[in-house]
Amino acid sequence: MYYYTIMLNLILGIECAVEKLIEKGENAAMKNFPHSVFLFVSCSSDGYWICGASIVNEGVLLTAAHCLFTCGTRNVIKAYVGNRKMGKGKSRTVQNFYLHKKYEDFSISNDIALMKVKKKIIFGKNVKRVALMRKRPKTRLAQVAGWGIIDEKTKKPALNLQSIKMHILKRSVCRERFYSRMPEGTNCADSVNPKSAITEGDSGSALVVRGYIQIGIVSYKVPKISRSLVVYTDTGYFYDWITHNTKRLYCA
Repeated sequence: MYYYTIMLNLILGIECAVEKLIEKGENAAMKNFPHSVFLFVSCSSDGYWICGASIVNEGVLLTAAHCLFTCGTRNVIKAYVGNRKMGKGKSRTVQNFYLHKKYEDFSISNDIALMKVKKKIIFGKNVKRVALMRKRPKTRLAQVAGWGIIDEKTKKPALNLQSIKMHILKRSVCRERFYSRMPEGTNCADSVNPKSAITEGDSGSALVVRGYIQIGIVSYKVPKISRSLVVYTDTGYFYDWITHNTKRLYCA
């Protein structure tokens, strides 16, 4: 990711790395993460970048607002589904999208967006939608899958889908770790393996439990606090926003 790789955050006024992918993760089979979408975005003079997304239904995808924040009427946004290799699989062109109206770029609050693709997505073994709930299941273990750099020093990209296991933390613990400066509608999770981390390219990817229930969207992290601790947009908190705007977008 070349644009928005570093954002200023309110937390202590320090830099936080966003739009990240998975370093030292595990090779992932597409059938285990069939909701995962590789997103290629070119919306400004700053070049192009990649993000992750998830499948809400045959025509709508879910991602982070900051992945599309610079996009206007002239965009090239391509979504690829059903293949673990980067940029492979079935390609779909994004024709329209909604950012949350209260998305705030500086504090990275309300970091959520929906996209409508021109051609319907065909479901199969390697292409499935996520399940969304107001209240997440009672479990501490979650997973994230995505494409991108696998070494933060060399910037070596991951050509195949990678996954990482995460421990979901209580919001009170998250707020303590981030000095109480977490936006509303967010939660956090830490890597089960401290050597594994979300890194450049994975913003917008789904945090899931039980393999298919999405509870979060990769939003940002603050490396000076922790390289493995990540803040996620809480999809349960935004459940009504997602359902309302998915209908608007899908029927438009």
